[in-house]
Amino acid sequence: MVLTMLIHGSPDLGVRGAHPAKSASTGPLSATDWLKHGLSALAAGGPRALRADVLARELGVSRGSFYWHFHSLDDFHAQLLSFWTHIAVDKLIDQHERAGASPQARLKAIVLHAFTTDLRFERAMRAWSLEAERVAMALAEIDARRTAYLSRLLRAAGHHQRSAATRARLMYTAFVGFVVRPVMAHPDGEQLANSILSAVLKRTPTT
Repeated sequence: MVLTMLIHGSPDLGVRGAHPAKSASTGPLSATDWLKHGLSALAAGGPRALRADVLARELGVSRGSFYWHFHSLDDFHAQLLSFWTHIAVDKLIDQHERAGASPQARLKAIVLHAFTTDLRFERAMRAWSLEAERVAMALAEIDARRTAYLSRLLRAAGHHQRSAATRARLMYTAFVGFVVRPVMAHPDGEQLANSILSAVLKRTPTT
């Protein structure tokens, strides 16, 4: 959420800040190495940091390595969005599904994770989406899939379809607001997550 489902820079998602430069002695860079570094570069410097020459210089290699894996910068951007979707949706949902916990327990775990994890990558993606239609479309799909998963967990926890869909949208809207809040604002993410869970999971005779 990845809610980072909602996700982003957390160790369990496989993205750990700036990727260390590699020399030829450590072996060639893989496409995944470039994509991980691309996320870090985006978070640190915005979309303009996603240039082959800049990324290659930071990684200590030639641009030839970049073009070995990617046909063009546009291809790199497309693969970066796919990579982010895998991290921010597929991988996180799979982790929670394999945990075998109850729907309510999975919902609590994913919301707490969303509001307490490192959101630099999520924030960077949302900023990028404001100037790139392809990114905006990819992010819209991610948002829809995340919200649908929250709704599914709420239905499994006992809420009827309409109530689950409404509550899922409210939870996700709160998450997005938390992501795009001013950087100088430092609300207690865990406290906020628990307040949201308390309100959303509360059932009434009509829900």
